[in-house]
Amino acid sequence: MRALILGVGGQDGSYLANFLFKKGYEVIGSSRDAEISQFSNLKRLGIYEKVKKVSISINNYESVSNSINLYKPNEIYNLAELSSVRLSFKQPIESIESITKATLVILNSIRGNSKTH
Repeated sequence: MRALILGVGGQDGSYLANFLFKKGYEVIGSSRDAEISQFSNLKRLGIYEKVKKVSISINNYESVSNSINLYKPNEIYNLAELSSVRLSFKQPIESIESITKATLVILNSIRGNSKTH
């Protein structure tokens, strides 16, 4: 089984990756910029080397769709979000828009890829 975890670098994403590894999954994990992200939670859990780390912009249909098409995950988990709770309270409309747009992009990417396979 192969899982794609959007937002693997956060607390919940790293614990999910660890859980899935114990179940025998291959894990592909995304970050906005995987090349410069620290992934300190993955390192702390000792699974940094096990996760295939990729950059995906969850608000960009092409980015998400291409990744789904390339990695062909059996399961997709969206744990990507704004990393600042304080900012989400200061900018609630932008926060909601980013969440809803990302959800629509992900769902449409899944639907688009399911038609080609």
